[in-house]
Amino acid sequence: MVKKFVFFLGLLGLSLSSQAFTASGLGAGANMAVQLNIAFSADSVGAGLIAGAPYYCAQGSAVTASTACTNAGYLINTDALVQYTKDQASAGNIDNVVNVATDHVWIFAGAKDEVVNQSVGRKLYAYYQSLIDNHRINATFDQQANFAWITSSEGNPCWYYGTPYINNCQLDAAGLMLKSIYGTLQPAVTQNFANLYQFPQHEFVSNSSAGMDTFGWIYQPAYCIENACKVHVALHGCNQNYDTVGAVFIKNSGLNGWAEANNIVVIYPQVLPQSQVNTDGCWDWWGYTGPNYALKSGIQMAGIYNLTQSLGTITSFRPGQNLN
Repeated sequence: MVKKFVFFLGLLGLSLSSQAFTASGLGAGANMAVQLNIAFSADSVGAGLIAGAPYYCAQGSAVTASTACTNAGYLINTDALVQYTKDQASAGNIDNVVNVATDHVWIFAGAKDEVVNQSVGRKLYAYYQSLIDNHRINATFDQQANFAWITSSEGNPCWYYGTPYINNCQLDAAGLMLKSIYGTLQPAVTQNFANLYQFPQHEFVSNSSAGMDTFGWIYQPAYCIENACKVHVALHGCNQNYDTVGAVFIKNSGLNGWAEANNIVVIYPQVLPQSQVNTDGCWDWWGYTGPNYALKSGIQMAGIYNLTQSLGTITSFRPGQNLN
């Protein structure tokens, strides 16, 4: 199947047809990006994954999530996860896996990662190799990086582990993943904070058990108000949401500068910490929202997908320079 970008004409009540999208994330955000890429493969055309695990790695278990899928990659049975993927596609719970074969995926697993051992990233690589030709996968394993979203200039030192989980490794992960997914791009420019919008997420996820914040954020270049643009979903890691660390990830991921130069709308959905089930504000990749968390019917999954398909209906406002 050949997937095409069908672009939207901006925010604030403008119409929108079926929309191809890409996704990226760190840690739990990367795992949600994998879930979106696999489950909605008819519309997803690629993913950028930092410290991620294979699709359905946790298999509905918080224990498996915190062991095999975090620090013991040797316990991950990639073949079984690929078979599960195919079985769910056959059952109609996710899109046909043949769609994934045309995607481009960028994988980063730091050699000094203290949260997600590099062995997990290598299993993620092996998982995608079972579905995509190797030349469509760009994997980086040689950087001495700790657990963080990796940048060329922003954040803590590359070796550092801690909030807000953005590290300067003199490597532009945002640019590398977007170029890997989309191909040749114009060089990044300075982001324009006037192009940042806040929007009510409840328009797309009304179920409170989804654990999502009241508001999310969108970076929309001015060009995209009346012209065709690509859509990229950027998923924060645990303890990296707006309610916890402010707009650090939204402003400093590096994605907005590339988006401004290349007419890409970047969506920053937000999830909140919840007592007991999700204390760190992670996206659901182990089942705290229910057993179908990794399927198209999953609460968070469906909500994010609906957002990518309904951007033209959003009621939003622009925070501009007042964004903290």
